[in-house]
Amino acid sequence: MEANICDINHLDADVLLPSRKRLLAGFKKHASNANGASDQPIVASFPHLCLLHHPHLQLLQVMEILEALRAVAIAAAKTAEAARVAADEKAAIAAKAVAAT
Repeated sequence: MEANICDINHLDADVLLPSRKRLLAGFKKHASNANGASDQPIVASFPHLCLLHHPHLQLLQVMEILEALRAVAIAAAKTAEAARVAADEKAAIAAKAVAAT
């Protein structure tokens, strides 16, 4: 068995890892090799991105989509806050029940 290990010393050390760890090691190497440089330019604005992929859209339509997305995000944040409050209330009730026993 040791001869086999010696034979693969010239290979990447990750070969000896289990498959999941080998996959994670590959991701880490890929991320470190990227060193922040990207082959594609970064598009910073949503309207520009929409117009780039859908040139038939008018800028006004893109801005309407952006406003709708903002409204959805605000509604989702409010819903999450309400769920958080409800969870806190349930936790308080459960804590009182545990303390009463």
